[in-house]
Amino acid sequence: MPSSEDLKVSTLNGEHPTVNAAHAAFLPVADAWRLWIDDWLAYQANFGTGPDEKIRSAHLATFYAHQLALTVAKRVLADERPPDLHPERLRVGFVPCDSGDGVPVGARRFHFHAVSQIEPADLHDCFVESLKPVIDALSARSALSRGSLWRLASDGIAGAFLDTGEMLGDTQRATQMAMAIVERHASPFRSGMARFESVRGADAACRTYRIRTGCCLVYKAENGRHCDVCVLLTASERRRRLLALGGF
Repeated sequence: MPSSEDLKVSTLNGEHPTVNAAHAAFLPVADAWRLWIDDWLAYQANFGTGPDEKIRSAHLATFYAHQLALTVAKRVLADERPPDLHPERLRVGFVPCDSGDGVPVGARRFHFHAVSQIEPADLHDCFVESLKPVIDALSARSALSRGSLWRLASDGIAGAFLDTGEMLGDTQRATQMAMAIVERHASPFRSGMARFESVRGADAACRTYRIRTGCCLVYKAENGRHCDVCVLLTASERRRRLLALGGF
């Protein structure tokens, strides 16, 4: 069995999480969510959620799943075996970000410590098992439906693969991998609505956006607004906003 150091995943930049992080406090997934959920929910206020626990929980579901998926995406895009994310074999910590330009004071991120690897074909099931304690904890805490939380988690996974694909110049393959996970038949992630939309900007550059399948609810917070890829927007309004992001 490879050592945990062997499973260290290179960061895409200074702010992306790794599977193995020195000097971090790690706990098994279920224990971490039981003991640290208050801290993690409070941290979501940095993203404009306000004090409402439903909004914080919705945001945290995507935030956590996105960072979990970042630990995997670069590896599978390199045709390497991904780390084992099963909650009984994965440990998680929430640690300060590396300082640098544009990093807010007090910013933190999730780190994940895995001790083994899995076959790529098992990745969907491993994501589901890893996120079950997360969905359980957030559903019990916020009264959000489990279905909505699974959709929010799927948005985080899809976004992480898109981010990684753009960083590596392999967006098409990354989005195909994401869709194979989040729209798999009979998957709790599956909504039938997951997709990516590409827009060519005024500079002729093509930009790809992940369209949400779940709502983060931030529009309900004070001074909140619907995000530009919100599932609640009409297709025409969402397209108008994406074109505006491209300079039109």
